[in-house]
Amino acid sequence: IDAVFIPDIYSTVGLIAPQLRFYDIKDVLLLGTNLWHSERLIEISRKYVQGALIPDAFYLDSNKKNVVDFINRYEDAFQEKPTFIEAVAFDTAMMLFKAVDMPDIKSRKELRDYFQNKRNYDGVTGLTSFKVNGEVDKKLYLFRIVKDKFVDVEDYYNLN
Repeated sequence: IDAVFIPDIYSTVGLIAPQLRFYDIKDVLLLGTNLWHSERLIEISRKYVQGALIPDAFYLDSNKKNVVDFINRYEDAFQEKPTFIEAVAFDTAMMLFKAVDMPDIKSRKELRDYFQNKRNYDGVTGLTSFKVNGEVDKKLYLFRIVKDKFVDVEDYYNLN
């Protein structure tokens, strides 16, 4: 086995990863979803998830000004760090507020057309565009678990 994909939440992965080692499944690359992106996963199964790869649309340790500002404002308001859900909701709201504030958008059709033609909205989750069928087109981050944190793979390989 070269890799194991576990499409579940971090708490379940925290139970499964040690069991793989117990059943002598070693040196296997663990692959997950953004549902793994929690410090709790590392707390409960640190040595069993080292090197695991997960995608996510939000990079909490980004040094981009708009991301840092969003995180600081969110923490001031809620006394906790935002997650992917809050970041996507923020970007969605900001795009919608901007669109409905435009004087030439007066109908749902015009709003739909605006978003179908929208390219590279620079939000806290990165660049967002929309396909003709309405699906979002977004570059995801890829994270690797290294010691006690999630490290952006691009940053990781630029450092090594």
